[in-house]
Amino acid sequence: MFTIFLHELKQYLRDVRLQSFVFFAFLVMAGFLCLLWPESDVFSVIRASGRHIFSIILLLNLAIILAFVPALCACSVSDEKEKNRFVMLITTMLKPGDIMFGKLFAVITMQVLMVLFFLPISSLCLLSGGVNAGVLLQGQIIILISAICYGGVCLAVSASATTSNSALIRAYLLVALMSGAVFLPDLLLSQQSLKPMLELIRPSAPLMLFIN
Repeated sequence: MFTIFLHELKQYLRDVRLQSFVFFAFLVMAGFLCLLWPESDVFSVIRASGRHIFSIILLLNLAIILAFVPALCACSVSDEKEKNRFVMLITTMLKPGDIMFGKLFAVITMQVLMVLFFLPISSLCLLSGGVNAGVLLQGQIIILISAICYGGVCLAVSASATTSNSALIRAYLLVALMSGAVFLPDLLLSQQSLKPMLELIRPSAPLMLFIN
């Protein structure tokens, strides 16, 4: 399992496209923070704006992570199948569980690194006085747990898919459904009988935690 973990992690860290995406996302978050930062010198105004800015930056951080997770996980196993390398892995002394857990831990490690990489941008909101370190920590924990859960789901999709393209499409659709689309039926339908079911589904969406 450790061998698979190191191999996958090195591949992720050496991926130029992945590095470019992370750098671009960092610049986008930094740009939003600069545009939203209040110009007033009144502390009460800065503090109120700080809470608003923190909410926007945190939602943007979550959206970037959720856009990153399917791209990272959905092709992890299906790509091995397309290149006929998965059969070679099965024929080794490694158990199927060791292979999957090695890939999963590599994905989780990359997600932890992503959250830590974007943490300085969110931490700048502390300077406004509108939020404290406890709120910042709670937001980062929600993002990390969401990324890990969705990463596991996308890895399962990759294991069941036959091609990388189908795995990627199914993973993005599933993440979109779990993270945001649970709100749409409540907005579009007026049947009272559906509300208990919708309220049961809603906790699976991390966006609900930030909006509330």
